[in-house]
Amino acid sequence: MRIYAIFKKEFSSYFSSPIAYILAFSFLMVSGYLFIKPFFLLNSADMRQFFEILPWIYLFFLPAITMRLWSEEKKQGTIELLFTLPLSNYEIVLGKFLASLAFLLLLLFLTFPIPLIIALLGSPDPGAILGGYAGSILLGASFLAIGLFCSSLSSNQIISFILTVFTCFLLLIIGEEFVAIGTPQILVGFFRFLSLGSHFNSIARGVLDSRDIIYYSCLIYLFLYLNIRKCENTTRRRSEAFLLVIITLGLVLAINCLSLFWFQRIDLTDAKLYSLSSSTKKILKGLDEPLNINCYFSKTLPPDISGIKRDVKDILDEYKIASPKKLRYSFCDPDVEGEENMKLLGIPRVSVSVIEKDKLSSQNLYLGIVIYYENRQEVIPVIKDTGSLEYELTSKVLKLLSERSTFVGFLTDDEKILANFRQIGYLLSKDYQLSIVSTATLNNVGTLIATGIGESSAEGLKGFVEEGKGLFLLVDKMKVADNGLSASPQDTGLERLLAEWGAEIKPGLILDPSCANASFQSGQNLFSLPYPFFPKASEAGLNKAHPIVRGIESLVLPYSSAIKLSGKGISLISSSPSSWIERGAVSLSPNQPFSMEEKRSHNLAAVLFPGKGKVVLVASSWFAK
Repeated sequence: MRIYAIFKKEFSSYFSSPIAYILAFSFLMVSGYLFIKPFFLLNSADMRQFFEILPWIYLFFLPAITMRLWSEEKKQGTIELLFTLPLSNYEIVLGKFLASLAFLLLLLFLTFPIPLIIALLGSPDPGAILGGYAGSILLGASFLAIGLFCSSLSSNQIISFILTVFTCFLLLIIGEEFVAIGTPQILVGFFRFLSLGSHFNSIARGVLDSRDIIYYSCLIYLFLYLNIRKCENTTRRRSEAFLLVIITLGLVLAINCLSLFWFQRIDLTDAKLYSLSSSTKKILKGLDEPLNINCYFSKTLPPDISGIKRDVKDILDEYKIASPKKLRYSFCDPDVEGEENMKLLGIPRVSVSVIEKDKLSSQNLYLGIVIYYENRQEVIPVIKDTGSLEYELTSKVLKLLSERSTFVGFLTDDEKILANFRQIGYLLSKDYQLSIVSTATLNNVGTLIATGIGESSAEGLKGFVEEGKGLFLLVDKMKVADNGLSASPQDTGLERLLAEWGAEIKPGLILDPSCANASFQSGQNLFSLPYPFFPKASEAGLNKAHPIVRGIESLVLPYSSAIKLSGKGISLISSSPSSWIERGAVSLSPNQPFSMEEKRSHNLAAVLFPGKGKVVLVASSWFAK
């Protein structure tokens, strides 16, 4: 209750003068203008731009909230009266701090039109927005704790304001890239650890990291503790308790150091954009030599693709966290490197269309990455989007680490299938050693692709997966006639094995109004029309949380059946809610009446986890043909 009395006095004092109204109006105008101006150019329904500029807006507005809290008491002579009240020093300090924090929360609450506008115009990620606001509160509370302490150092509000701005500015820029360039390498990591900005960047994108939360909590506690000690020095103690301050500072540093070794991270984003897969983490922890990643991005990028550079940095930050000692990355200027060097590296100059000042023009850019390990290198020539960047990066790293390419086996009992998979084989052979195998020759195979197999191969597949290896299994529950006019259920011989793995493929074909077109010939006329037997999984039907399909915009799975999951399987691809199943012998003619019963979404592909292994099950082999 005594803390509440101080809180009520200080909070109401903001509104007893024009200060609160002027600060609130100015804060909303500045933050809204700086966000909305580039928002439509970036063409991205998120608040990252808002949270990126927020620390610099805080730098000038939050010191104005705290500058009067102690300085005015000293100037008006009410500080002595305050300390004669039956209140302890920590109650006074906490009351003032909570009052300023409540005013900050009010300012952030008044920014609600920004997420509201974004929600009306697009589909923002609520987890990322919540994480950004959580980081904004922690960062703002740190500014306020620093400002409250600086206010206790002077009776002049202007001096208190300048001291707070200087201290917060120093803690903001100490971890920036331009500071790191001129800093000895041994101090770079320490400076970034001390930086308010580097800890805020992680939370602002929707990742709650215990290290960041502990850092802000310790910083707030430290400055509030210093404020309490300053009050004791003013009233009862003339000799500063220097030893206690040093001990407190040591404890704060020790807690933060321990947090670097034992920490937890929660990715609040819907698609878990900043959560590396266990495979990537395992590969990065196995680095024996330094891995260097150079990103060659043009200095000036059009607004609609400038977010790619930011997203690349976010992902590389996650790689850096997974391997802090062995992995280094940097962004290089292609113009400095020169066009000839860029050609030698294998990074082409790409042309993109840019709308500027109501004119359509083209701009030549570099958007590539080069990965170095020992005396070898791998190149990602162009980054078009970052949806599948983790897969691309980890694949390149794994290729650099492997003395020879990963061995991929192709298993089938039907030799006719091999001709249909020739294109797939050509693509895989660029990065892997691909060979046709049998169930008796699976020892050296790291990953197995299997289709067109029967019961005779079931035991071999089971043993392969139990060894902890990966299986890509394509199963056709419906056999399409050679003339392509009908399809009928067939016994694949894998029913019992799939049941053990927690999956069942239902007989019947999935038909979906969301489908691809198919071409048909009538006499000498060739015509194309939507074909329900070719379900097309769009963004809503793709499990964007899983890296396998994260970078895919849409996918057609012809002649698919439905997968029923009864175990720990995860759906990868599903049909639209308007799809249905045609059972029994099915005519494949596009001109026929359909039952269209039991419309709902059905699983078309899934990931199964039988023991140590992993199985990607697709209820159709036609998409690969």
